[in-house]
Amino acid sequence: LHSPATDIMLEAQFDGASAGGCNNFITWRNNPLFVLSHREKAVEVFLTMQQDDQRGQEDPIDYPPIGLTVISVPQMSPVMMVAGAPYEVLLKTTFWNKREISARVRLPASPNTCIVVPSTFFPGHRFKYRLFLKATASVTLTPHVPKAMHCASMKGQWTPELCGSYKNVAVNPQYALVVEEDCVVHVLLEQTAARKKQTSEGGNLTSDLAIGCLCYKGRQSCSSQPDPKSKVGGDVVFTKYSEVARTLTLKATDGPFCLIPCTFVSRQEREFLLTVVSDKQVELRAADSTKISSPDVARSAATSAPPVAVHARPSSKPSPRALPKAAVPKPSPKPRVPPKASPKAVSRPSPKTSPVPKPKSTVTRTPAQGTIIVDDPLFANAKRKSLSVAAMYSMLE
Repeated sequence: LHSPATDIMLEAQFDGASAGGCNNFITWRNNPLFVLSHREKAVEVFLTMQQDDQRGQEDPIDYPPIGLTVISVPQMSPVMMVAGAPYEVLLKTTFWNKREISARVRLPASPNTCIVVPSTFFPGHRFKYRLFLKATASVTLTPHVPKAMHCASMKGQWTPELCGSYKNVAVNPQYALVVEEDCVVHVLLEQTAARKKQTSEGGNLTSDLAIGCLCYKGRQSCSSQPDPKSKVGGDVVFTKYSEVARTLTLKATDGPFCLIPCTFVSRQEREFLLTVVSDKQVELRAADSTKISSPDVARSAATSAPPVAVHARPSSKPSPRALPKAAVPKPSPKPRVPPKASPKAVSRPSPKTSPVPKPKSTVTRTPAQGTIIVDDPLFANAKRKSLSVAAMYSMLE
């Protein structure tokens, strides 16, 4: 742009923990965020991310791969960037190990909030960078400062004896959640020791085990199959993400609440981390539930309401319900490396080889009989035959 209406430059840095990597990693939401707001119906924005110049240093030049992502979210929240969250990707660049990258994006007219996410491909880097913005209309770019929130976490584990899946809810680890006033809570469930699927792009976004977290009101634990009417937040979508999240609106008069992390398939063994985030004071503790055997739970479940509606579709092999297409983040491709100049290949003449002579046929004429006898190596497996002259010449041709 020769005369942009907006020209902004911001300085920031990655300090290790804030370098969450690309969206192939569950730590992607830890990256620095910049809120991009505009008043026009549509505006064209040019973005550039620049690292410090490494030329002139004693060490060899080694830029970490960097990239830019612009997303649109309905509202700001601590779980707005967790895998499966309903955000829309407006721009996603390729990750290059260069000093700077640039991209252009057109922001549509929308009530949603636009967020710029500069990131490295792999998490854990430490370096300073600059973010440049030019736009055809008046826009603002401000760093997002997260609001102070209350956080409570508990570590747990599924074992073959304590993993009843969503069908046998009571045979699962249980946690009591106490709130003193009406509030909105964000529940995050992470597989801490998961057998995570390693894709060709790398990362730890997905796992081999589908998980989810149920919530019931009016109780601290469930010693039997709970009443479906006491469920909070509706049905749960079980996904094979390493980390899943839910947002629940809780009323203090409905408390206490029981959180039950569970798997889609029973009798699994996996460690997990349960975290509750809220702007109000919350208390999370392990529930003192009475352990009952799986057959008793299955009998109780058969006489109560049917299982979660999301799994009600009949099939020979039930599988976790897939997320809507727009909610599944696409993995970032491997970072690209500029090609290096390679030495010219020297062509060497190949040694000449003499052609292999074809075997010659020996023809012997027998005038008395008017026939010929053929002694040919190509007919080694055939018997010596006496043929007519016409038939023999037709074969030789």
